Amino acid sequence: MRWVRGGYRYITSLDKRFFISKANVRGSSVYTLTDGDERVCVERGEGAKERCMQRAEELAAAVAGQVRSFEHGKGGTRLASGQS
Repeated sequence: MRWVRGGYRYITSLDKRFFISKANVRGSSVYTLTDGDERVCVERGEGAKERCMQRAEELAAAVAGQVRSFEHGKGGTRLASGQS
C-alpha cells in the first residue's frame, strides 16, 4: 500500500481510504488509524506508525479476499478489478 502526506499531522493511503494521524500526548507520539469515519486502532511508542500501516494492509487484504470469494461464489473467478 502506498502512502502520501495529506497534511501537517497525517498521511493518507493513495486510494484515500485510510488516514493515519499523529498527536503528541504527554511527550509521546500517538498514531490513530482511521478507515473512512471509523477509528480502527491507536498505537503509541516505537514502531507505532508502522503498526498502523500494517493494520491498514491487513484490512485492505481482508476486504479484497472477501470480494474475490464473493465473485468466485457467483460462478466466476473474476477479481474485483475485472482481471481474471
